[in-house]
This record gives sequence, structure tokens and C-alpha cells, in this order.
Amino acid sequence: MTWAAGTLGTAVSRTGVFLKRQLWIWPIIATVLLASLGFVVNRSIAATMKANLRSQLITLVSVETEMLQNWMRDNMATAASLANSQPVRESVYELIRGQEKTAAGDAPVDLAEVRNKLQKQVSPTLSAHGYAGYIVADKSRRILAATAQELIGQQSIPEYEAAFSTALKGNATVCPPFASVVMLKDETGRMRSGVPTMFVCAPVRDASFEVVGLLALRIRPELEFTRILQLGQEQSI
Repeated sequence: MTWAAGTLGTAVSRTGVFLKRQLWIWPIIATVLLASLGFVVNRSIAATMKANLRSQLITLVSVETEMLQNWMRDNMATAASLANSQPVRESVYELIRGQEKTAAGDAPVDLAEVRNKLQKQVSPTLSAHGYAGYIVADKSRRILAATAQELIGQQSIPEYEAAFSTALKGNATVCPPFASVVMLKDETGRMRSGVPTMFVCAPVRDASFEVVGLLALRIRPELEFTRILQLGQEQSI
């Protein structure tokens, strides 16, 4: 033990003498120590920043998702309420019966008059909530009434298929934006096709609660929907 202690002491002593004589080595040692310390500190700061950013993004996604879900729920509730109001239901029944009588060659029904009545019934809701129009279709997906007259009589339009199918299964839904198949006003007020549009669809039921058709309200995505998404983008910058 005495020999080992003596050897260690001698080594330390010689090292001290060497470092005192070789002064040029101190800057190198200091540089290495500072670089090592900087590396450790930098990694710690980077890890902390990543953790904070991850937490902020998770919170942002959660808030934005909740906002979109609330917006969708509000629109679906509005559409469902209108679709099952007594006046609208009766007008839809008239359109369906009139279409059936016309197809069977029975006494024709003045469908134009029924459509005008339906337009007056849905107009207050369209104006109050900023909807750009409406569509009524039967269970075969044939359009019986619409703000865009050129749609009347068309059936199984591919762009409408997913939303219409969900509504005819008894569930209200909001479809993702898609390019319009009819002429609509764009953000500049110019009429053209391919304008981004959306629908909120709700089933229309009879007295037995059976689905007999659907009501779709046209949403302008550049209003609330786009604003919610842009809010998330602004917060992430």
C-alpha cells in the first residue's frame, strides 16, 4: 500500500510539473472542457425545446379538433332540426308522392308549386346560418328539389354519393370540401363551376320514423371551416 501510494503521488507530482512547464496545453484543455459543456447544454436545451413544441402542437391539435367537432355538431343539429320540422317534412312527402304519381302516369302534381313552398320554408334557416343553398333527394338519391335548378331530376351524382348514403342510413353528416358540379359564386362573386363547397346532410323521416329522403344544406367552406383551419396554422407559426 505504501509503495502504491508513493507511486501514485509521484505520478501526480510529475503530471503537475509537466502541466506547469507545458503552459500551451491549458488552452486546449479549456477548449475541450468548454466544448463538452456546450454540447451537453445544447442537447439539454434542444430536448427541452422539442418537448415544449411537442406539447404545444398536441394542445393545438386537440383544441382545433374540438372546434371542428363543435362546428360539425352545430351544423348537423341545424340540418336535422330543419329536415324534421313539420312543414318541411310535409313538403318532402308531397314531392315524393308527386314524383311517384308522375312516374305511374297518374294525375300530375304541380311540383313547381311544392318546390316554391319548400324554398320559402328553408330560406330563413339558409339566411340565418349562411348556407348557400339546399337539396332534397329521395331514397333512390334522385334530386327532387334544389336551389340550383339544373340539379333537379339528376340521380346518384358521384360527388354527393358518400354524404347522401350516410344520411339515407339515418345519420346526419358533414362531408369534406369538394369541387362543385354546378355553377356557384366564388370568393370574388364570379359564377363558375369547381368552386369549393360542402354539404351538411340529414335524413327526412316519416311518421313511423322511417327514412324517406334527405335534406342537404350547402356550406361555404371559406367561412367557418377554413377560418378554424387557418387559426391552427397561425398558432403553429
